[in-house]
Amino acid sequence: MVIIGGAALIAYGIYKSKEPPPEVVIGKTLMERQQIEADPKLKKAVDAEKLYNELLTEYVNKWGGRAGIDLLQSEISAYTRQGVSFPEAVKRIYARTHKI
Repeated sequence: MVIIGGAALIAYGIYKSKEPPPEVVIGKTLMERQQIEADPKLKKAVDAEKLYNELLTEYVNKWGGRAGIDLLQSEISAYTRQGVSFPEAVKRIYARTHKI
């Protein structure tokens, strides 16, 4: 029984890994950009490193040392894989997490 269950989990994992990544939704991207432009703190030439450090502190405090760092890096990587620059990715994550 355990072998059948393990085989089913492996097959499901292989199936899920073959799925294409979800497409970028243009409306969601435009909404994020409008949120960023609406916030005066982000509208100014904000230092992405300062926002990154603030996010990093929040993530580490919430999720713990290694997990917080890994989670933030994976979120930034998700945006950069879509063609967004690092500073823009940091601004979008900051806007999303602070409900701007």
